[in-house]
Amino acid sequence: MAKVSIENIEKSFGQTQVLKGVSLDIEDGEFVSLVGPSGCGKSTLLRIIAGLEAQDAGDILIGPDNVNTKRAADRNLSMVFQSYALYPHLSVAENIAVPLKMRQMSGLQRLPVLGSFMPGSKKQSVEIGEAVTSAAKTLQIDHLLDRKPGQLSGGQRQRVAVGRALVREPAAFLLDEPLSNLDAKLRVHTRAEIAQLHRQLGATFIYVTHDQVEAMTMSDRIAVMMDGEILQIGSPEEIYDHPADVRVAEFMGLPKMAILPAEADKKGEITLLGTATKIYSEMTSCFLKLGIRPEHFVITKSYPILQGRLVHLENLGSENYAHVTLDGLTEPIVIKTQKHALKAADIGEILPLGFDAADIHLFDEDGKALSISPKTSPHKKLVRRMASV
Repeated sequence: MAKVSIENIEKSFGQTQVLKGVSLDIEDGEFVSLVGPSGCGKSTLLRIIAGLEAQDAGDILIGPDNVNTKRAADRNLSMVFQSYALYPHLSVAENIAVPLKMRQMSGLQRLPVLGSFMPGSKKQSVEIGEAVTSAAKTLQIDHLLDRKPGQLSGGQRQRVAVGRALVREPAAFLLDEPLSNLDAKLRVHTRAEIAQLHRQLGATFIYVTHDQVEAMTMSDRIAVMMDGEILQIGSPEEIYDHPADVRVAEFMGLPKMAILPAEADKKGEITLLGTATKIYSEMTSCFLKLGIRPEHFVITKSYPILQGRLVHLENLGSENYAHVTLDGLTEPIVIKTQKHALKAADIGEILPLGFDAADIHLFDEDGKALSISPKTSPHKKLVRRMASV
């Protein structure tokens, strides 16, 4: 296994610049997810690492070696594609064995009938068979080795694709949205399997996904990409709890964070949709963006900061998602509450809303994160009382 370094990678297709000087170091044995919306450049970056696309500028290093001029086959990387790319006419065992046969056997040794009579082919076949069986046992698909891909479920085909990557013992595994073709229940099960496989192998994993849940549940670190740039790199907890950019804040989290227009006066006190909050920013006399995650809103009659109209209620069993419109906003915000909190609420009802000052996120007009002044400490006690109301 090896460290993978991405240094100032640029890539354009025609007049469209897809990657704008992307840099990222992925440590040996680390699981890093590249996450972002469709078209942000994450799959292009993965293909450049694999050698399937050539960058316009920048360097890719695997361990100490610059691999810019190396073919994909010579980079010692294994890639799992979204489509799995299995040969339908080959058995599971034969599919897994393909990369080993291509690497270890000559063209004559790979011939269907004559190959078995070539010198050394029998020994090679035995070694390849042992490697295939070992990988299949690791992935718990050794009972499927004689089946064809058409006889397998989506999850089983996905594991065959991982097994084919596994037998090569690569410097790093590259996975390009490998769960996107699976149903919701199977995705939950399979992402746990991939995370467990990573822990078992201690290998370097670079995982591309647009699904933030996959990134949050499996990764050591997440790189959030948008518009050809990495906006923030950090652990799942850092990305979720301390977003450095308003675009990261809105993208990471389901339902998404509510971003509300605010204004700081000359003392730094924040006014939110016309209401003074007793919360202070490090910025003064400026417009701001204030972010609150759905789970941090509180419905309270004692100390409301905002009032909104309930326009839709999603019952998810243990909790509710309340869609609430606020004066001054064009789109409803979503509030996550326990089921009992809105048991008697009717559509169209006015809800008094509060939140803890410790849970808000402040961003400047350009969307960059700001700190909150310690002056908020008296108000924190006031707002926290709402939670018990």
